[in-house]
Amino acid sequence: MNGKRIALVALIPLFIVGLSVYSFAEDSPSKIAVLSPDQLKASENSQQIPPGLFKRIIADTISPEDISDFENKGCKVVHNLKASTALKCPTSVVPSLNNVREDRVFQPQDLVKANWPMEAEKVYESPGIGGVVYDGTGIKVAVLDTGVDAPHQELFDSVILTANFVDGETSLDTNGHGTHVVGSVTGNGIATINHNFEYVSPNWATGSAPDADVIVAKVCGTQGCFESDITAGMDWAAEQNAHIISMSLGSQATFPVGCIGDPLADKINDFVDAGIVVIIASGNSYSSTGLSSPACAAKAISIGATDFNLSTGENTVASFSNSANDNITAVAPGVGILSTLSCYAAPNCTSYWYTWKSGTSMATPAAAGVVALLLDANPNLTPAQVKTALCVGAIPAENSSRDGCGMINALAAVNSVLGNPPINNPPTVNDDSFSVYENLPNGTVVGTVVATDPNAGDTLTYSITAGNTAGGFTIDSTDGEITVADSSVLDYETTPSFALIVEVVDSGSLSDTANITINLKDVFEGGTPTIMIDFPIDGTVVSGKITITATVTGDPTADVEFFVNSVSIGVDESAPYSISYHTKGMSTGDNDIRAEIVPPPLEVPLYYHDITVTKEGKGSGDTGGGGNDKPCKPNQKKPGC
Repeated sequence: MNGKRIALVALIPLFIVGLSVYSFAEDSPSKIAVLSPDQLKASENSQQIPPGLFKRIIADTISPEDISDFENKGCKVVHNLKASTALKCPTSVVPSLNNVREDRVFQPQDLVKANWPMEAEKVYESPGIGGVVYDGTGIKVAVLDTGVDAPHQELFDSVILTANFVDGETSLDTNGHGTHVVGSVTGNGIATINHNFEYVSPNWATGSAPDADVIVAKVCGTQGCFESDITAGMDWAAEQNAHIISMSLGSQATFPVGCIGDPLADKINDFVDAGIVVIIASGNSYSSTGLSSPACAAKAISIGATDFNLSTGENTVASFSNSANDNITAVAPGVGILSTLSCYAAPNCTSYWYTWKSGTSMATPAAAGVVALLLDANPNLTPAQVKTALCVGAIPAENSSRDGCGMINALAAVNSVLGNPPINNPPTVNDDSFSVYENLPNGTVVGTVVATDPNAGDTLTYSITAGNTAGGFTIDSTDGEITVADSSVLDYETTPSFALIVEVVDSGSLSDTANITINLKDVFEGGTPTIMIDFPIDGTVVSGKITITATVTGDPTADVEFFVNSVSIGVDESAPYSISYHTKGMSTGDNDIRAEIVPPPLEVPLYYHDITVTKEGKGSGDTGGGGNDKPCKPNQKKPGC
């Protein structure tokens, strides 16, 4: 590592970390570098330290006499909190202590610019809104996490203060989680990141509030995030007059919204009542019924994660994101997020490092940055008003039963607190294609055109504006479903495909168009084709793996679909027609096999052939499962023999 840089950070007093300490150009790295998520995870795993012979507890007392009694039993004070005392005691004495509780351990909520699809750049970049740029200037965001690499080129002008509350550890961010989180709040987007990983390239590590002031409390160490460390960090943030507290941490267990009786949740509610916006990751426990603590606090802003596909525009809630029956506040991008990485979690400090992370941890600081934009635009907002504003213009996710009010739209939210009329954003509709058989009857559904609109409540109207030769198709104006309007037009020999233009118009007259291709499949229209199952033979006994074969006469274009007991087992699209099947999927006794010409030939009554075969039970040459269908040998000991 760069020795000068280590020395500078190591000499910083606990509560005083100023920008000037990191401003010396001769100590600044000259290169940028990236670490893949897999490489970073291997580094994190090597840092884990198992608990020792001591246990962390919280005593609901600040009495000097009580604390002296604890110390006489071998305990050490870790934090003198406002209404309690955090101690580290020998594990053997903890059962004998009265009026104490476990100092719970929480975890950062990550898993293994991102040009945020929240339109924040339209707020913090010129010309801004009405010629005014809102970039978080003057708004203080407190990040409670694993610390921060404050000299990073993306962060040095925003991180104004740090403090360490982790017992027995330095203030350095050796994990990397905290630096990544801070970058998502206030990264400058200085470096162009080109790479060969699976993410968008090039890209930039730009936070959603590049000019916000950030103070960082290190409350998470190698053993996790102790509750008392978090509490001490919150008290410190309040003393520093933070407007926002952002916490990308939480329990693995989940709880209903409110989590009544949770002391950390109660403290968060008190902070919100005092006027501080507290924004917390909903957690990564794959729960649809609960939230991690402390995100379950009733007055907190809880943030889930979306998986936003920049290529397709598809916006879905990430599978890991806790949602509490859709009772989270909102969601923000949280999958594959590019941001800053601490050099102390990287191979060296001779470069400025970047990496990608996923989790509600990554969504939360992006949302915290938007809150900074809101308070920059209107500093008089209460936490309740901020919570409401975040939902203005929020974009519904594909699986909207888990997204709260939707994905935060920074531009719409800031406009709402400025008193501007709602912004109408255009709908989006993607190109698509469908394949159907020719000569389908009128009213047959061909497919559905899917459009999205970022404005909740907007009404979309669908229409076919070009390519609808002779009126062969129609589209439902309300839901985009395309159906056959004139079957005579659907003739493969004349027109094998149709290129439709579909227009979608929202209630504000904004529109988008898509190219919709409909390909016809040829259907045999001459003669009377027939089909016959060749093997197995009707009425025979079958066992083990078999190959079902069929012959079609009179239709060289036919596809054949095979069924066992009315359940499709596959389609063969060319002769000779066959499919492999294992009889362990059959029931003992009689079973039906069908081979069917698809699509059904026009005016041909017998386009399928049915036979019945018998699968014998256990002990009769077939074991009835597990693929063990060979006959039993004399005195053989195996299932079914």
